[in-house]
Amino acid sequence: MSPKKRRFASLVFFTVVLLLVVCISSAVYYLKIQSNEDYQNQLHFRELNTAAQGVKDANAQFSRIGKTVLDLMKQNNSGNEVFKQLDNVINRAKNTDALANFETLELSAEKLRSLCGDLSKGSSKPQTVPESGMLSNCDSHSVYFSSLSDKENDSKSGNNSDSNSNTDSKLLAVKVPNQDFLPDHLLSFPMVILANKQGDILAEKVYLQNSIYAADLEFDSVSLLFKTLSEQQFPNIENNPSTPIYSGTIEQLIAGIKYRIFIQPVK
Repeated sequence: MSPKKRRFASLVFFTVVLLLVVCISSAVYYLKIQSNEDYQNQLHFRELNTAAQGVKDANAQFSRIGKTVLDLMKQNNSGNEVFKQLDNVINRAKNTDALANFETLELSAEKLRSLCGDLSKGSSKPQTVPESGMLSNCDSHSVYFSSLSDKENDSKSGNNSDSNSNTDSKLLAVKVPNQDFLPDHLLSFPMVILANKQGDILAEKVYLQNSIYAADLEFDSVSLLFKTLSEQQFPNIENNPSTPIYSGTIEQLIAGIKYRIFIQPVK
């Protein structure tokens, strides 16, 4: 083989080896980046799941304490002992982060409707206010309410009508801001939004220590984000569900900045 051919063969061999090294290095780098991305997603969802569990626990705690407080308020004619118990329960509630802004109030059925919208979905009586219940879309608050006078007292007084169907009936209620259900500190997220299945925002909290870019973001609804994720999860279904049924991420360009949005259903 002539020197010229040997040099050419050496150049070809060196080029092939170099290309193989570059391809293998690129593949290893890509797999490492992909693995790190998956790991980061797991960490994000783990923290988001912890926040979601905190919302569920705080909501359940509020419901239990709210019912206790309202039961005691109905006994306000039983002497100082009831007032003492009531104060103790309310003070214990306000000592927790989620219920620090715990309030008690008396309101009319009409006022409750104005705060919480249509309360008669699924009811055969359009104007009926439920006897008692937990509502979490009331002017950015969660409200637990019940009738001021129970049915037993109504029957003793000879009043057999449903007091809750009267728009002027009085209700006892306790409320707390939905925002208080969200954690005070998160490591991975600059903003967390609590929304219902329709995408209506119930509460949001910004964590400036994680990023300043979310400080000026405002959302009226997140229904389109829900729809986008649902279409990703069910690409071959003609009528996609409007709400995703399991956790997922989407990338969305907002005000010129691309955000990765994590969505976690709360059961």
